[in-house]
Amino acid sequence: MKRLLGNYIQVSKLGQMLLIFPQIMASAVLPQVASGLDRAYVQKAILILSRLFSMLYLLILLIAFVFGRQFFPWVFGNSFQNMYYPFLLLLPGIFSLSILALLSAYFGGKGQVAVNVRGAFIALLFVAMADYFCIPLYGIYAAACISTIGYSINLVYALYIFHKEQPVSLQEIFAWRKADIQWLVSLLKTTKN
Repeated sequence: MKRLLGNYIQVSKLGQMLLIFPQIMASAVLPQVASGLDRAYVQKAILILSRLFSMLYLLILLIAFVFGRQFFPWVFGNSFQNMYYPFLLLLPGIFSLSILALLSAYFGGKGQVAVNVRGAFIALLFVAMADYFCIPLYGIYAAACISTIGYSINLVYALYIFHKEQPVSLQEIFAWRKADIQWLVSLLKTTKN
């Protein structure tokens, strides 16, 4: 049991590492929204970043699916051979947290911190109840699934509130566009200069 817990802890650490870039982007969103200067641009940037994150996380999921079974024991040692499935199960939740980081910064910048608190509370209630009943039976696999569902619940709530303020379709949030890559490249060029 301790070895399985160690595997799950490593999966969680990898998930936290994947949140570094979204958190950096969120730290740029908060002051922009709080200033109130160009809120429409920030809303557009959140949508673009959400689509870019969906591309990135799908790529990571595919790479993990194909190579993860060999990669995790190779990097962490043979005692970490049980990381494969929990990582695959947790990755969609990490994707949800990535977008949620942007939305939370947006709501925080608008002074609507209560939206973040309510979403987190709803997700926490689900996770606490589901963990209590499912983890003793299904272990780290249940923990990964429950975390993903909890993070997704929080994201769905934030998207619902965002949609009420700024009517956008799911397609605008998740459908990939060639222009998004061009936006990212131009942003990187501007930052480089």
